[in-house]
Amino acid sequence: MKKRKKNKSFLIITIVGVILLIVGTVVLINKDKILKGNSNEKSELLQFKYSGNYINDHLVVSDGKKYGYVNSSGKVIFPLENNLANAIEDDNDLFGYYFVDSLAKYYKDGAYGIIDSNGNIKVDARFGDIEIYSKDVIIVSETFGSYILDSNFSSYFNDTYMHILANKLDLEHFIAENDSFKYGIIDKQNKAVIDFKYDNISYFNSEDESNFIYVAQLGDKIDIYTKDLKKIDINNVSTVHWLKDNTFSYLDTNDIVHTYDIVSNKDEVYAEGYNFIYFYTDDLAMVSNFSGKYGYINTSKEEVITLKYNYSATEFINGYASVCNASDSGIDCGVIDKTGKEVIGLKYDDIRVLSNNNFVVKDGDKFYIVDASDKKITSEYSNITVIESGKYFIVTDSNNKVGILDSNYETFEEVKYKDIKYNEGVFTLRIDDGFYLLKV
Repeated sequence: MKKRKKNKSFLIITIVGVILLIVGTVVLINKDKILKGNSNEKSELLQFKYSGNYINDHLVVSDGKKYGYVNSSGKVIFPLENNLANAIEDDNDLFGYYFVDSLAKYYKDGAYGIIDSNGNIKVDARFGDIEIYSKDVIIVSETFGSYILDSNFSSYFNDTYMHILANKLDLEHFIAENDSFKYGIIDKQNKAVIDFKYDNISYFNSEDESNFIYVAQLGDKIDIYTKDLKKIDINNVSTVHWLKDNTFSYLDTNDIVHTYDIVSNKDEVYAEGYNFIYFYTDDLAMVSNFSGKYGYINTSKEEVITLKYNYSATEFINGYASVCNASDSGIDCGVIDKTGKEVIGLKYDDIRVLSNNNFVVKDGDKFYIVDASDKKITSEYSNITVIESGKYFIVTDSNNKVGILDSNYETFEEVKYKDIKYNEGVFTLRIDDGFYLLKV
């Protein structure tokens, strides 16, 4: 995903996988029964009013009034007899129910319990909330606090905490808040591996979700811990910017940008005058200054593209980056190459660089794709959503009908559906009477 460095809406969304937390009926879909696309081979019509995303070989759906669980043959494995926790009006109102390690939470009489994929109740509905991270780590909440259940649905420890947070990259340690409103880190044996002294502790994940660090705050002081709970020997962190592989970037209290290598413990200082530096791609890194201007430096830290763009800039992909300026008349975006030449002038409302050196542009209320010569190579649409860096494109026409283009911009699914969603290699294609699943 291309990062905009100001907190502005980026109108062209890349979806690699959006996991909606959903309340509703869950259909267990066998992957072998989902037919592959490219020849309109889809699953049988599933007649439910609302649906979530295909997650862990399951699909979450709802009739809008009741919920339950059925398998791929349509057999009810948990009766459709309980009301939803909340009234819903569209798919976005659904949240909270999906399977992890063949377990899911269910709702009954104002409380939550746990069932397995065969519909067997494993834990009666008695909790205020349940978060299932794995069969061995289930965080439950009651009126007196939160604690963790193991695979036998027994608590790992007797104490409770106001809040417990888990990260799927390490399910042996947990951020916890005690009744004195202090944060620490505990293990499954309830041993405090990081003392309860901080005002806040949060996870800071890398963009590819392969690594994380802990960011712990005590007053104006920020401490950094690695995933292995090693404290980084830095005492003047103001803001952490990003984490990539084993390197993170931060701004110190003297307004100087650093990068820190966790493995070598190397703290590299960049020149004063920048308040942000992004990681290197194509041997260039996007930087910004305290005047809100964006440009690029090379690996020798030389400014090779002047900081002159006042709205946003992205990292380079195959020699191209998108840049934008803001003025009283609006936002103007274009594309530059590694020399700083504007190969596409700043004239679009938004622009996204694709990995094949083409570009998705927003031009007024129209979206389309252009090549490096700014030649339009697709039809115009009212929206384009990029799937997996350009492997597919979900497109919407002026009549709000939705279809799919492939990586060559050919029609993969006709523009005729009410809605299309994508997750974990499966499209959900909605029509008036229900929806189909299409595996790709």
